Amino acid sequence: MKRSLSMLLAVFMVLSLAFVGVVSATAADVPDGFTGINSLSQITDPAGSYYLTADIGDAENPNTTTFESFSGTIDGGNHTIYTSVPLVAALNGATIKNVTIAGAITSTGTNIGVIANTSTGAVSFDKVINNATVTATQTGANADCPGIAGFVQLAVSGTVSITNSVNNANLSTTNTASVPTYSGGFIGYLKNDVTKLTLTNCANTGNVYAKTQNAGGTSSTVTVVGGLVGYDAALANTVADCSNSGHIQADAPAANSWSKAAGLICYLNAGGTFDRCVNTGRVESLCMSGGIVADTRKNTTCTDCINTGVIYTENEHTNSVKDANDKITDNVAASAGGIVCQAYNNTNTTFIRCANYGDVTGTNGSSNNTFAGGICATTNKHFSATDCIVYGDVTSKYIGGGIVGKCQLQTAWFERCIVTGTVTGSGYYGCGIAGNIGTTNTDESKYITIKDCFCSKAYAVGIYAKPSQTLGNVRYINTATGYDVTVVGGTGEVATQTNEWNVMVYYKNKFVAGGGQIASAAEATGANAAKKFAAFNFGSGTWILREGYPELAVAETLLGTSEKPAGEYTVNLEGQQQSLAVGETYALRFVSSVTSTAYDYVGVEVLVATSGNATVKTAGEKKSASVWEQILASADGVNSAYPAEPAVGTYYSALTLTDIPTTGTYTFIVTPYTEKDGAKTNGATAAIVYKDGALVTSYWFAAPAR
Repeated sequence: MKRSLSMLLAVFMVLSLAFVGVVSATAADVPDGFTGINSLSQITDPAGSYYLTADIGDAENPNTTTFESFSGTIDGGNHTIYTSVPLVAALNGATIKNVTIAGAITSTGTNIGVIANTSTGAVSFDKVINNATVTATQTGANADCPGIAGFVQLAVSGTVSITNSVNNANLSTTNTASVPTYSGGFIGYLKNDVTKLTLTNCANTGNVYAKTQNAGGTSSTVTVVGGLVGYDAALANTVADCSNSGHIQADAPAANSWSKAAGLICYLNAGGTFDRCVNTGRVESLCMSGGIVADTRKNTTCTDCINTGVIYTENEHTNSVKDANDKITDNVAASAGGIVCQAYNNTNTTFIRCANYGDVTGTNGSSNNTFAGGICATTNKHFSATDCIVYGDVTSKYIGGGIVGKCQLQTAWFERCIVTGTVTGSGYYGCGIAGNIGTTNTDESKYITIKDCFCSKAYAVGIYAKPSQTLGNVRYINTATGYDVTVVGGTGEVATQTNEWNVMVYYKNKFVAGGGQIASAAEATGANAAKKFAAFNFGSGTWILREGYPELAVAETLLGTSEKPAGEYTVNLEGQQQSLAVGETYALRFVSSVTSTAYDYVGVEVLVATSGNATVKTAGEKKSASVWEQILASADGVNSAYPAEPAVGTYYSALTLTDIPTTGTYTFIVTPYTEKDGAKTNGATAAIVYKDGALVTSYWFAAPAR
């Protein structure tokens, strides 16, 4: 069962509270095979198994000793270790579980991890919470990977597994040497002889900041920062049910700096899978920023991943060079992607049911070499996006795309994707689906396909080409209308500029013009015109889309959450009541309520009615004690009120639809609302289905509903 964003985040919040109120262990509680301890000095065997029977240290008297190595097991018994230094210099095949780390570490050393500076072998963490902050200034001239991490800074070999764990601490480092810096909420750097990384049900809530000052002033600086992991060269990676809500920032002031930041894993050298992952924090850098991943170099799949944070990349340095055509360009890109920033080096990237709600911005000191995409900024091989949605605005100083910015690739597939945000790029490079397609492809079986998609921009795709070139061949398909056409690069609508290399071939969003929308242009008034609600007929189903309380659902099968979100709104849809059939029709009344004195009105609105007649689809009643009597007295053909009796202090409003046929299946999308000083606030929305005059079912939408 897929979970909504609110449910997923709730799990992570519970994790941070999971160890509160636990009774201290006694000797009898120590598990078999473990040695009970109440002081770290009692660890005498670095390969032994130890169980904490009490908290170790306190805020005023933290641990000050770092063990050289540890290869055994520490079960914290849900206790806390207070420390002012890393606990272990090197973990060797160790297990750490059921423990909270607290305190503050201030260091001028290199490779700083709160639990361990380095690890080798099979290392695992389960139910570990880090609340210990790190503030470091590192010279790092001879260090392997100067940086910081909440758990382990440098993983050298073996496998690494982290489950059910949280980093709540702020981590900050400044590296003054001319070497790269890698930092992460859990791990800073995994070397390429780490066979596998597994992250399951983990969350970072702390702010992670790293800055490389490049004191030498000559070499390129690299700063890599991730909410969970900075640099990941593990041979295999699986990440599931993980999140970041902290502010992730990579800073490097040099003009030719390569700073990268991501909500979960920043640099992903061997690719991997991400399932049900969420970023809600702000992510920013000078070079590449991504909601889930910044830079992936091998096959990567993201399923049911969500970004709501601001993704921002700005490099105002103008260290520019001239290319072979005497064209001035920056030699440092500034790219930003809602889910992934860059998919590079012959990488296949796949996105399934991913959603971006945050604004995405890429900008630098000149107008070139900046890319932004609502899902992915730039990709260069095989790209696929299915059932993805972008609500946030996408802004680039050069190339911006609602789903993907720059497509320098072999094949691409976009199916049932929706972009409602504003997409901005220079010239014609701001397009709803793909900002720029700049690849030669003469194989019809591999043409870029855009199927059953919608974008609010006038143009779906931009192509950068000479008129004589055949670039970016695009096949448009709308299964609802049977529209199927291939447009070949070098033909169609061409805007010619003075420089022949800037000829732009761009194509209108023909699948929308072909009749994909349920609402006609004449009907797109009021809420529809303001994009607060739109419905699009894609294939065999109808996609329901509303801004403000965003959701995406197929009304035909009503895939969504099956219960009303609890406690999230002050206004509720109490339900619906039905009249007896009069001839071949009946009427439905929808009732909303509010238990508060803070509002001027309570109302109910029918957003979609596949049948029924209502000259006014919105009804609001003045909040007063007489509202209930007004509903009872309404001469609208509905026999009784809902609920049976009014609740004390609760005020109601109602709206009635009449002339609904007694045969057939009909769907009604209904939302309650409140109004105060002219400002309207919607409550949770419901899809209500009637068949042959009887209620079939109702579904409450979540965000996003699938």
